[in-house]
Amino acid sequence: MEVSGVSKKRLIKGVTFIVVLCLLVGMVVALNSQEAFCDGQQKEKQVKIMPMPQRKILSAEALPAELKYVELQWIQGEDKVVVNLRTSIEILDINTGKREKVLEIKNVYDWPSISSDGRNVIFTELIPYERSETYIYNLKGKKKEFISKGIVEGINWSPDGRYVVYTRLNKEVYVFDVEEGKSKKILESDFWDPELLGGEFDVPKWLPKSNKISILTNEGLCVMNPDGTDLRRISNEVPGNYQWFPDEKRICFASGGGVFILDIEKNIRTKIGKASDHPRYIPMDDLSLSPDGKKVAYHYAIFGPEDPYEDERRPPPQGDSEIYIYDVETKETVNITNTPNQLEEFPRWSSDGKRIICKVDESFFDGECWREVRIPIVIEVK
Repeated sequence: MEVSGVSKKRLIKGVTFIVVLCLLVGMVVALNSQEAFCDGQQKEKQVKIMPMPQRKILSAEALPAELKYVELQWIQGEDKVVVNLRTSIEILDINTGKREKVLEIKNVYDWPSISSDGRNVIFTELIPYERSETYIYNLKGKKKEFISKGIVEGINWSPDGRYVVYTRLNKEVYVFDVEEGKSKKILESDFWDPELLGGEFDVPKWLPKSNKISILTNEGLCVMNPDGTDLRRISNEVPGNYQWFPDEKRICFASGGGVFILDIEKNIRTKIGKASDHPRYIPMDDLSLSPDGKKVAYHYAIFGPEDPYEDERRPPPQGDSEIYIYDVETKETVNITNTPNQLEEFPRWSSDGKRIICKVDESFFDGECWREVRIPIVIEVK
């Protein structure tokens, strides 16, 4: 049977459409398979166990009871850390163990935030039955200045240490000028702009090189100028606690599902740390990126069963928490502690990338009852 010219054209168009459709479907399947394969490779890689040299800076018996709440942060470029004891802030020399109390306060809310040059610390002081207040304190000049009423969150320093970005009530974003001692509101939640500004703001961060600020909104991760202009969304991800890589093209973040690296430009998320299936597993919410962006340190935590009798004369139940390092280039993960029944938490890199300071929960009997304190330890990273 002879086919007319019109029918031939229709037939060719139909066949072409089917071929193109098949190619598109094949590409989608291939991409999904490739992504699944990459994820599979990531999960199948075994974690190396390579305990690295560590040393306690202080002994448990020598510490006061309030060190149970210790929080640590490096003073960049020095062998010292700032210690938050809730009732005071101290400087701890990691080589000698010498403690220097620099500030007495009623009660510190959250971690004190240290400038990159180690000169200033910002903290919020909780005052019962009164308003809380946020201050900046110069560690060398012993000078304390008021910043804001109420609790401020998400404190983050600019790379040069002159400016600080923070949020209030997750509805307002401010930039504080350290030299001028003044705060300026740069962003406020707007009910009529639900796409970007209708919800809450969280975790503002200065980008490492460009003069930009990133911030989380209800709709994802956004960037803007330091004056709040040119706000735009760069990712639909809402990564929670995140850190920028030096190239400003990627972020790493921790969530209950594990630890991830997100390529902003390619919109590709890679899981580098898998959450545990243990029934007493504590979701990860903290990590530390090395200064050169080549390694990510994080921890898993599995708590021991609770003691139903709460007998202070019995040793407290133990759990397990290890510090891991993920190498971004080799994609290898190493357990650098490997200490069963010991809780290492909250790793922090030194500015030279050669050491990590973290906390170890330790218990001992003082003759009357069991005490639990958090011991700062330093790990030498090979």
